[in-house]
Amino acid sequence: MRPYAIFGGLAGGLSLALWAWLAMRTRRPLLSYLLSVNLITLLMYGYDKWSAQIEALRVPEKVLHGLAILGGSPSALAAQRLFKHKTSKASFQLIFWLIFAAQAGLIFFRVMSRGRL
Repeated sequence: MRPYAIFGGLAGGLSLALWAWLAMRTRRPLLSYLLSVNLITLLMYGYDKWSAQIEALRVPEKVLHGLAILGGSPSALAAQRLFKHKTSKASFQLIFWLIFAAQAGLIFFRVMSRGRL
């Protein structure tokens, strides 16, 4: 199996399961989604850092970027700082900050056009 399928499927499955569980308990689906995708993003960064140290199967960068695009950018930023991981790879950082800026811009325009999120 390809790493994209393994880690993409794992991240998607865990996020979906955690979102469903949280949404049932809190009755706040958007908050539940954001919590679940951010927790899974943090775990994937942590696993990738650990696997880099022991030379195990790595999480593909596209999966990490995909999680950020899906709403996990706050915990991706936190994980980069916490684990000191993916902070010096310029190509990874460029894509990450483009994702972060696009999301910040979308939130800004949403707030400005509607007065709220």
